[in-house]
Amino acid sequence: MSAVRALSPSLAYDNKKLYAAFSVDYTGKRFANASNLVNLDAYSLARLDLAYTFSLKNEETVRVGAGIYNLFNSEAVTEGNPRAGNAQTNTGDFFVGRVSLPRSFFARVMVSF
Repeated sequence: MSAVRALSPSLAYDNKKLYAAFSVDYTGKRFANASNLVNLDAYSLARLDLAYTFSLKNEETVRVGAGIYNLFNSEAVTEGNPRAGNAQTNTGDFFVGRVSLPRSFFARVMVSF
């Protein structure tokens, strides 16, 4: 039996006025190089999206939305140093790798006419 490497469950609600979604991207334990010398821990990143649609004249609408990426501000190394190849190790005090983005907020407006 192999371990789960990636999983992205989500819940969404949309009644054409109100939209809400919650999703989690899970990435399991993996290696940072082809020689399997550097172990990277599993991590999860959650996202929340909310939007509301306002009706205007005729069939025109305005949808206003907001969201939060990395809702719980999880910190993780998402991959090792792609330029180091098999020379990378996880020994010592210093490790080069790509980290997850911190919590981010965003807003959007969509006009349909």
